[in-house]
Amino acid sequence: MNRVFLIGRLVKDIEVKELSTGAKIGNFTIAVPRRYKDENGEVVVDYFRCITWKGNAESMEKFTHKGSQIAIAGTLQNRCWDDNGEKKYYTEVNVDEIKFLDSKETPKGATEVSDDDCPF
Repeated sequence: MNRVFLIGRLVKDIEVKELSTGAKIGNFTIAVPRRYKDENGEVVVDYFRCITWKGNAESMEKFTHKGSQIAIAGTLQNRCWDDNGEKKYYTEVNVDEIKFLDSKETPKGATEVSDDDCPF
């Protein structure tokens, strides 16, 4: 079974591209805090690369922004490529369900999320 559920905040606005077929694809990163703090009292955060398609990408482009809180469900997938003879890998979430968790009254930029610590 391959299913993942995450709740977090967008590190930056979704990047949506239109493919030659006309379908839209969206890439984004979600910051998900862990339930504990490190030895300095800072919340530990994990960053997950995500990809979504068609209507989900369009809805996110229209209704979310950096700092928006969302819940996602999807599957994990690995990507692999050759970089000058060296194999490179990364794992991303292929998102098929999205729930927007911010209230309609939440102004753009009201939530604090820093992409300075995001590794990608």
